[in-house]
Amino acid sequence: ALWAGTDRGAARLAGGRCVPLPPPATEMSRPMMITSDATAVWIRDTDRGLFKWQSGALAPAPIKGATMLRVDRAGRQWLASGGAQITVVMPDGARRTETLPIGSPYAMYEDRATGIVWIGGSTGLTRFANDRFASVTRDNGFPPDVLSMVADEEGTIWVAVSAGIVRLEQAEFDKGAAARAHQLRYMLFDASDGAAGVPTRSGGVNAVRGLDGRLWFSTGNGLTIVDPKHLGEPRQPPAVGIVAGAREALRG
Repeated sequence: ALWAGTDRGAARLAGGRCVPLPPPATEMSRPMMITSDATAVWIRDTDRGLFKWQSGALAPAPIKGATMLRVDRAGRQWLASGGAQITVVMPDGARRTETLPIGSPYAMYEDRATGIVWIGGSTGLTRFANDRFASVTRDNGFPPDVLSMVADEEGTIWVAVSAGIVRLEQAEFDKGAAARAHQLRYMLFDASDGAAGVPTRSGGVNAVRGLDGRLWFSTGNGLTIVDPKHLGEPRQPPAVGIVAGAREALRG
């Protein structure tokens, strides 16, 4: 079934019909996140908190203050509920809690080709791969306020931040994660490169990759589409030189 959240509650599309969920779903004002695991559908409303749809009934979930909830392809639940902590709940119920150096986590992306999980926060970016967490932060010169992420066909991660869209090579991420003093080298695209405004965070998914490899981002004045295969030449800063006697020449 296809699920949708609107300003009048949540609904599901099944059998060709759109069926609004019963109360308390009809009392929701901002259902901003919908995800599911093997047994239930989870709906997070910005104003009313987290709800669980199971066996045809909707009820408040026993998880308070959830700022992010996702379920990956392995069936693991990723939950952030304030602060800098994130909890991973395994399919067998085992829990693992980590304190990340990226501020409050509120964005997650799973690269289904590799199984790598990326988590974005207010002050940095975390990668979960091979059962290990690694992060880059402001200390590495990474822009703040990660809003969404998506990987291109080569595995390069593209990150929507409040300043624009960042293209970051995995090898460069590795250097920053290994040494906090390492200043990351990345490409930043903004309105001067043709972006339709700055990225936004208006729901659960704000960046996707199409079947043709192009990347789609939700931005302030519409959709921004990036073709990683045709980026063009990066802009170069203008050459600056100091000419002796220039002041005298200008005076003359």
